[in-house]
Amino acid sequence: MNTNIKNILVPVDFTATSEVATSKAVELAVALNAEVFLIHVLENAAYIGAPFKIVQEGQKALDPVLKEVEGLLKQKLEALQLAINKQYGVKVQTNIAAGRVD
Repeated sequence: MNTNIKNILVPVDFTATSEVATSKAVELAVALNAEVFLIHVLENAAYIGAPFKIVQEGQKALDPVLKEVEGLLKQKLEALQLAINKQYGVKVQTNIAAGRVD
């Protein structure tokens, strides 16, 4: 296959659908000799539909929880990264981004 695709971005939320998408992306990466970028967006629940003052107070309370969740997500993404690299020889990079998914 003659193509210039060298990077494949895959959103990961650890659902069954996400696993299928990751698997297909890895198959494509093998065929194209491309690199896979796995990204998970960590949405901050304190921002969803809350007035500004509540957001500030809620954010302070959520910070330790979000850090713990981010650490667990990082571990899961790194495990997935290692498994893909070991099984398929595909170069994989991971990232956790904060934001809104909509």
